[in-house]
Amino acid sequence: MKQKELSTILQAILILCLLALLLLGAWVVPSIGAETAEGVPSLAWLFWPALIAFWLTCLPVVAVLGIVWQLSNEIRRDNSFSTENARRLKWISVLALGDTAAYLVSAVVLMALNALHPGIALLFFAILLFGVAVAVIAALLSHLVRKAADLRAEQELTI
Repeated sequence: MKQKELSTILQAILILCLLALLLLGAWVVPSIGAETAEGVPSLAWLFWPALIAFWLTCLPVVAVLGIVWQLSNEIRRDNSFSTENARRLKWISVLALGDTAAYLVSAVVLMALNALHPGIALLFFAILLFGVAVAVIAALLSHLVRKAADLRAEQELTI
């Protein structure tokens, strides 16, 4: 597969991810929250704070999608291994850790309020695992891309 094709496929996936995120934030999560508020009236007061918190935690995800879009443009230009891409991957790691920390704080706050439903606790746990995995993988890729960029720069000096 050529780099242009790979970049195009990656950008199509990014668009689908953004559309899925918009659907999740505009319809799925508010619907589930409204149903939960109706089913458990004692937790109805949490609807808007939880929804706003969810929307806020979507912001780093949108930022990551933008960064990956920039990475795909670099792949298209055959500039995959650059210090700039290593920096971008490091930012993805930082954003993933920050978002994961926000979900951890949310879980602790909900536990303190005795408002953490077991199903939501499992969802938080899955989000935490996914967030840490993304952060670690992005940090590892950042390190490898930086090393490859250094090797590429060293090779260019010897030619």
